[in-house]
Amino acid sequence: MRKFLLLPVIFITAMFFYSCQKGVSDENVIQPNQEINAKVNGWLDSKQSTNEPRNERVEKIRANLGVSRISIEDLNEGEKFIIVPLKNGFIANTNKEQNPINSLLLVMDKAGKVYKGNLVQYIPESRQANSVVPANTFNKMFNDKKIDASGRFAVLSIFDKFLYEKVYKNGSLTAFKEIRPENNQTTSVTNKNQEEVCVDWFRHTTYYYSDGHTETTTEFLYTLCYGTCPPNEMCDHLEGGGGGGGSNSVDYEYDVQKQTPWWVVHTITHGGGTYTVNSFEVLRGKRNANEQPYGGHFTNVGHGWSQCNCTSGNYTYSEEHTDLNGNGGGIASARVYFEYWHLGIKTENNGFKSLTFAQIFP
Repeated sequence: MRKFLLLPVIFITAMFFYSCQKGVSDENVIQPNQEINAKVNGWLDSKQSTNEPRNERVEKIRANLGVSRISIEDLNEGEKFIIVPLKNGFIANTNKEQNPINSLLLVMDKAGKVYKGNLVQYIPESRQANSVVPANTFNKMFNDKKIDASGRFAVLSIFDKFLYEKVYKNGSLTAFKEIRPENNQTTSVTNKNQEEVCVDWFRHTTYYYSDGHTETTTEFLYTLCYGTCPPNEMCDHLEGGGGGGGSNSVDYEYDVQKQTPWWVVHTITHGGGTYTVNSFEVLRGKRNANEQPYGGHFTNVGHGWSQCNCTSGNYTYSEEHTDLNGNGGGIASARVYFEYWHLGIKTENNGFKSLTFAQIFP
């Protein structure tokens, strides 16, 4: 009888081991690769410092790497993602009550060097026992495409610094959240007869609706003074400005996308009817505080769509041409041409908009 009992035990044990490290789907999973493993561990080694709690975090991640399920996805311009699912033994401070699916997401350049990395937490809208991050999710997410999932993706530093969060419904982006000061303002407070520089931090959430319009809300979270640490974050005493989380900039590790609406033409009355025209541009950028005067640069500027809001009349609208520029610089511009016909009379007009990186990503 023992021979027959042994097989179920082995099967259950194998299934438990598999479930503890499965975080991404089977597609794109590579065969065990010592070279890739060395790159992952080499990047983790580069994050060690004299700060013992941070070193413990690095080793906790290392101990929970699901190396048998590493996958590779394209990013853009020859760069690739290395996606390492983390086992259930790793628990981040952020969102720990929601039992997220944690992954170590690394960026490898064309030369094969890993130069960036983050924790990414996937919190499915409907959590199942076998929930995983669908294949090619990060490729689609960071290239402005529809993904095969509904839920939240929180992007953190490996030391629990919240960077931003993207929310998806049926594959479409519905919200983008980030924590930053309001207009990068600082305040001074008196504490123990000493004046300290402090920063009020807010959660800024941009909602994207199916009809194309967006709405942004701002919620006050907390005030941090120099030398204090944000909630959940493992701060380094060598970092200033609020322990690494209190500085006046958001540390974007990857391109961040925002949709920007603008008026091509304000309300015009013509032939008994009124109309307005607006356009939506999709801009992506990377923040770099050393890039002056805009604090970063656009990596992609694309036209989303234009629309006419006509109250009456038999108007027809067509977009003749959209001219966009600004890739790789701190200024982006868009021009939209349009035509209207009413009672056989054609009306022509166009609009131009110029935007700086600091305006879009304050």
